Amino acid sequence: MAERLSRAANRRLAPLNGVTVPVLQDHGGYIAEFDIGHPPQRAQAIVDPMTDLVWTQSSTCRPNCFAQNLGFFNFSLSYTDYPVPCDHSMCAAGYETKPCMGSGDDNDEGTCPVRATNFEYVAAGVLRTDIFMFGEPRVNAYVNITFGCVSQTNFGNLDGASGFLGLGRGALSFVSQVGGNRFSYCLTRLSDDLDPSTLFVGSSAGLGGDGPVTSVPFVESPDEEPFSSLYYLPMSGIEFAGWVFIPLRAFRIRQVAPGLWTGGVVISTTIPVTFLVDEAYRILSQRVSEHLGSNLVPAPVDSGLEFCVAAEDQWRRTKKN
Repeated sequence: MAERLSRAANRRLAPLNGVTVPVLQDHGGYIAEFDIGHPPQRAQAIVDPMTDLVWTQSSTCRPNCFAQNLGFFNFSLSYTDYPVPCDHSMCAAGYETKPCMGSGDDNDEGTCPVRATNFEYVAAGVLRTDIFMFGEPRVNAYVNITFGCVSQTNFGNLDGASGFLGLGRGALSFVSQVGGNRFSYCLTRLSDDLDPSTLFVGSSAGLGGDGPVTSVPFVESPDEEPFSSLYYLPMSGIEFAGWVFIPLRAFRIRQVAPGLWTGGVVISTTIPVTFLVDEAYRILSQRVSEHLGSNLVPAPVDSGLEFCVAAEDQWRRTKKN
C-alpha cells in the first residue's frame, strides 16, 4: 500500500498550463464534467466554492442514494483506484474525514470514512484516490485526486449531478489538490443558450476578457473549520436609489461561541439569490418600498416573495397618471 501511495503522489501532476474544466448549466446550477479512473467513467459534479470535498456517488450506493443522469462510479472497475487508509495524512486533512471506528460500510478494511454536509444535506462514504481527467483530449489533462466515494445520502437529488466539486480553501478541495493556489471562472448567465462556462485551476487561472475587471481582496477567514474554507468578501454597503445606510457590523464576521462564527459575505455558485442578514435586509427592504411606492403589487400567495412590481406596460400607465 505504501508503495502505491508513493507512486500516486508522484503522479499528482497537472498540465503545465493548469487544469481547464468544462462547466455546464443545468436547472439553475453549474455542473462540471470529467472522467474518473482507468478505464474512464464519466461523472458530473456541482461546482461549489463553499465546500472542500470532491465527492461522487458510487455503485455501492444503491438503493441508499439519489438518482443521477450518469452511471454510478464503480471503483472496482478502475485499475488506478485505491482506498485511502485511516493512518494516511489525507485522512486527517479536512473536517469531512471521520475517525476510524472499526469495520463497516463506511470503513471497509480500514479505509478512511468521510461525511460531507451542505446545509441540511449529508453524504457519507469512504476516501479513495483515482485519476481525474478533464477536457478534450482527456488523456492530456489528468491529475490524481483524493475524493469521497459516497455510499449513502439523505436528500432527494442534485438535479442529475452525481456529487460536488469543492473549491474551498481546505486541503481536500479540488483547488488545493491540483497544486495551484488559484482558480477563476466566467459563468455564463443561466438564461443564455451559450457555450459551456469554463473553470480554470492553477497556472491557467487569471483575470481578463473584453469587459472591465475589478479585483477585490478577500477578508481573512476564521481559523475554525468549516469557516476557514470559505471565501469572504469585504462588503461595506448597498446602493439602491442612492446609498443605503447599513451599519458595517451587519457585514462583519464575528464569533458568537467557541468554534461558531456568523456574519460575513460568502461567495457561492450553488445559491441563485443573494441572502442578507436580518438587520441589513430590513433596512434595504424599507428603502425599496419607499422608492417603488404605488408601483408595488401584492405578491403571489405562497411565493415567498415580499416585493413585486407591476408589469412594464402597467407601470408606464401609472407613471402617466
